[in-house]
Amino acid sequence: MIIVNSEDNDTDNQFGGGKEEDRAILLVYKQLTDRTERSQKDIDRLTQQIFEYLGAKAIEHLKTLFPQESEEFARLQADVAHILASSPVEPTNFIGRINIVSLQLILLFSKNIIESGHHHQGMLYDMIDEEQILSELRDDYLDYQRVKHYLFSLENPSTRSAQWLYSLWEFNEFKTEPSAIFIIIGVTFIPVNYILNGMLDNIFALGLTFETKYADGVLESPFGFLYHDYNHGLDYFIQSKTFGIDREQLKLFFNYFLEKKDELGNEIFIKIQLIFFLIIHEGCFEIFIQSNDEIPTKELLGIIFNSIFEKPYRKFRDINNLGGLMSKEIKEMPENTLDESRSRIFAIENYLQESFDNYYSLLVSWHSSKQTAGRRRRRTKRTKKSKRRKTKRHN
Repeated sequence: MIIVNSEDNDTDNQFGGGKEEDRAILLVYKQLTDRTERSQKDIDRLTQQIFEYLGAKAIEHLKTLFPQESEEFARLQADVAHILASSPVEPTNFIGRINIVSLQLILLFSKNIIESGHHHQGMLYDMIDEEQILSELRDDYLDYQRVKHYLFSLENPSTRSAQWLYSLWEFNEFKTEPSAIFIIIGVTFIPVNYILNGMLDNIFALGLTFETKYADGVLESPFGFLYHDYNHGLDYFIQSKTFGIDREQLKLFFNYFLEKKDELGNEIFIKIQLIFFLIIHEGCFEIFIQSNDEIPTKELLGIIFNSIFEKPYRKFRDINNLGGLMSKEIKEMPENTLDESRSRIFAIENYLQESFDNYYSLLVSWHSSKQTAGRRRRRTKRTKKSKRRKTKRHN
């Protein structure tokens, strides 16, 4: 997905900006992934809202590709309607159903973008063989059951590139415990906190696009864009285990940050939010210190932080990469000359340093609050024991 900074949106709204209809549909996706029991009637109603949104979005994009009076437009419009109307109810896996329908739309656009010459090939990940998948489903992507069967045929894949497609179904069996949920979300521009809240609850939003889009500075097809987002979710699991991260503690720290929003003020809030994004979404777990660990000095943690992100800050200079999370002033700074380039690098360096400084202060505050709470619990336990002993002696 394309992630938008809270600075560009309404930070009073938990899920931020975009069009009002985008905000509304994000809440629908959230309701479907919150792991609470609900009636089949409610599930069908929410799913239908998503399908209507996806249909309108698909037709809107078709209008940019083909004249509305053309045969291509009429054919693809009918295909979109067929995909959205022909999926059966999946009582135990409604998220899998949404993923398959979304995948069918992605396959439709990927295939027809390539054939129509509207496709601008980017550097696709080596692990994903898009052309092979498209060829295997070339005549069947309109058939829901055929696509579902294809996903099931990848249950025991030999490669990670095949496993990710099966995960669109297998990981989504509805459970009350926090099992992983990978869900394809049709909203292209998704606010930072929506992504981070989801990841901390093991819910991973995969972006749906009907055209080539940049992901981490690489131009991707709709299929490659989807795979890129899946990779972030999978790496979150792998790297957090590698670093021994207690994800519940990370969630507690993030919630503490959200609770301090008014106290911090919007400017500082956005800068700390950037650091949380780097930790959770980009896997920079080295700079998260869990509550039961001793906090290293600011200088030492700063050295670790700066070793991860070194000059010339290419990712933060690229608007199609992490540069999209920089301040508006930095994003608008030109780099047409060497002096302009140096000035922008200096501004990015200052912005990252200020973000880290504010993050470190929050980390210290959080640890202090945890220690204070621990001491209070211990005093409470001692007081209760003392009262019981006095009662026994009196008797």
